[in-house]
Amino acid sequence: MSALHVLQSSDISTIQRLFQSIHRNSDSSKNANRHSRPLDFSHLTIVSSPFDDLPLEVIQQIFLYCLPNGHNPIIGLEQPPLLLTQISTKWRNIAVHTPLLWASIHISSLQSSLEELLFDEDQLTEDEAEMDASLEYLNVICGWLDMSSTHPLNISHIDLGPIISPGLTVILSEVVLEYASRIENLDITVNEPTLRTLDVIQPHLLSLLRSLRVKFPSINTAQHLRCTGLLQAPKLRSLDLRRISVPITELPVAWDQLTHLSLREQHDALSPVHLALADVGTVLRSARHLISCEVEIYNTSDEDSSRDLITEPIFLPHLRRLAIHEHDGNLESFFSFLDPPHLEHLEFYTDASAIPRPPPTVLSFLKRMGGQLQIFGTNLVRFSSEDFTQTLRSCPYLMTLSIKSFDVVDEETHRSSFMMASILSYQKRLLLNDQFLRFFTTLDTTGAYLVPKLNRMEFLDGFKFSIDAVVGFIRFKKTGTSGVHKMRTLTLRRGEGPEGKLDLDLDQVGGIASEVLQAKLDLLYNS
Repeated sequence: MSALHVLQSSDISTIQRLFQSIHRNSDSSKNANRHSRPLDFSHLTIVSSPFDDLPLEVIQQIFLYCLPNGHNPIIGLEQPPLLLTQISTKWRNIAVHTPLLWASIHISSLQSSLEELLFDEDQLTEDEAEMDASLEYLNVICGWLDMSSTHPLNISHIDLGPIISPGLTVILSEVVLEYASRIENLDITVNEPTLRTLDVIQPHLLSLLRSLRVKFPSINTAQHLRCTGLLQAPKLRSLDLRRISVPITELPVAWDQLTHLSLREQHDALSPVHLALADVGTVLRSARHLISCEVEIYNTSDEDSSRDLITEPIFLPHLRRLAIHEHDGNLESFFSFLDPPHLEHLEFYTDASAIPRPPPTVLSFLKRMGGQLQIFGTNLVRFSSEDFTQTLRSCPYLMTLSIKSFDVVDEETHRSSFMMASILSYQKRLLLNDQFLRFFTTLDTTGAYLVPKLNRMEFLDGFKFSIDAVVGFIRFKKTGTSGVHKMRTLTLRRGEGPEGKLDLDLDQVGGIASEVLQAKLDLLYNS
């Protein structure tokens, strides 16, 4: 999350005083108005802002649009919604009485030092000072959430470090316990003490919880997940487990009630358990109502090879989106037995470090699903251009194609490596060159164009198209032809930063050979 904010103790105290002021002013305003003498303002000229003339409901809606997209609001005086309380008394009153502004919160990491704490450092140890600051922080969070009235809550906490501080453990546990009956979406990083504390939550108390995402910072943490009531919430529909290191078949999850599932393995040599492909198959056979599924899996190198094989069909009648990230594994049996008759969105990515193998069964799977597939993303590591383009001819309704590749940073250094030599030789077969682009703009032997309904394409790194070939491709796809839809957007990325990425809206691009387009491509290719 790019907007992570590290909260200082001085921030906490300032925000706490703000909340106290809000509640104190709210309680005393009626009494103050009742006993004060009315003032005569008839001699003054009132200048009104046009914003003040808007209906209250419109202003509240504008305030809601100020909240960030992609993550929950962060506790900070320079961030909405707290920022909205600093503009004027009227804005503060409106913000305080708009409960939806306070129904989402991101609990950021608490960083405190003795120099910043508003306590007597001679009388407190560092741990005691941190705990006192954490209790202040907890009061701030509760003050925030209390202003949300009875609205369902969206709470998130992501800690990028390997260890969660004791203070944050207390905060996370207390917040979840206090507001359990109102939490609808929960996204947290948890440690062992937090999970032990949350064991007391009974599933029926989580009556609104629909989405749960849990990340484990250490190997042994996930062991305690077997006991928590979080996984047994009666309305849980979306489950995302990250860095998981326990057998998923042992988790107390009602898999058949889930519609969204994401499993990401704990990749650590010390991890006692790896995500077994056979276990994934067992879970998916139970999760028949899935609409979206993501699986990230590593090669287990387990002596029991049966754990890496699927031997029974997996029928997912409602699945629309499937994303697979394979780390030097072998998913041949997975794609052979998978049957999602209504799949529309497929992503398949493989590590560039994996030793190239023959074309995987994902191509056969793609051909089987091609009749209804609309979105496909891959990094082409295990495909040749010939195999890939031939498979795309089985996808007449494909509308979005996203292709990533991989670059070898230092070819000379790795030339003696057998693995890298294999990758280099394989890469020569799948270069994203001018010929690859021409597959989409020329008729094949049957008189048909490749993927005629395509209206969005992304090439993210590794492509070797010339500028002339890109311009010709844009000219053809912008105008379209008989049986070929016009393309809407084209994204090219060759490097980091804004200058390394080019997003072209083909509906807005003027003359295809214009100097503006040429300049944009020159800038991209020189980045």
